[in-house]
Amino acid sequence: MSPLNSNPVVSCPPRNRHDVYETVFYVHYALILPNMMGSTSIKINIAEKRLYKTEHSSRKFMSFLYLQTAMNLFVGWRTIGIFFSKGAHHDFYFHMCYAISFLLFMSNSCMWYAFFKIDEAIDIINQTVAYSCKFERKWMLKSYNPDVLACTPGRFLDAAIILSMCIVLFVPILTAVHYFYLPDLPIFLPTVLPLAEKNERWEFSLKQTNGVKLAFGCFGAWFWLATAQIFHTNLIVLAIYTGEFKRVSKKDTYF
Repeated sequence: MSPLNSNPVVSCPPRNRHDVYETVFYVHYALILPNMMGSTSIKINIAEKRLYKTEHSSRKFMSFLYLQTAMNLFVGWRTIGIFFSKGAHHDFYFHMCYAISFLLFMSNSCMWYAFFKIDEAIDIINQTVAYSCKFERKWMLKSYNPDVLACTPGRFLDAAIILSMCIVLFVPILTAVHYFYLPDLPIFLPTVLPLAEKNERWEFSLKQTNGVKLAFGCFGAWFWLATAQIFHTNLIVLAIYTGEFKRVSKKDTYF
């Protein structure tokens, strides 16, 4: 499938392994899960060293964006309902719902911003990489070897991405534990259904049966894992841009 962003980008010389895409070689793999879940439409072309997006990744991103927006409206509606019915100062459920709704609002805002600005972000990062590579080929000595330089910011960014990858993998576990510990939290979808009697808990019906709770627990684990991938993706894009900027700044000191 042809990429939607096909602007030509200057490639770095093959002798230099310190390109940001090769230094953070796992960035390509770090974006596989967000792309599968629709948390981002950004892909990385390692061979051409550029970001791009496809029609398929854009459609998946839009599908998850609509789903998350619907969930955001539902959570906000339930939180406001608790505020007016039970108050905001002494109700434990309100504080939990408010914190989760605020987190969901932040992630949803990031997705809508990316929806309107993703093409600009891709072009800016690709142009930054192209400038860095052209600068290196024109002005740097052939003996220049950035691999031997102490690059604390680069190592910090590498460590931050690895840490982010590890943290988001625990999100489904924490989500499942939280749901089964507080199944009556009003922001959970099954709470809109009527309670099931003891003899109905394993029956197939539109009530809060064990099957419905288990199905929602799986959906919640998937949904919050995809939501966590939004923040993870933003960190990756920031690391690519910041890392490339640091690399250009480092070269400026060797005139």
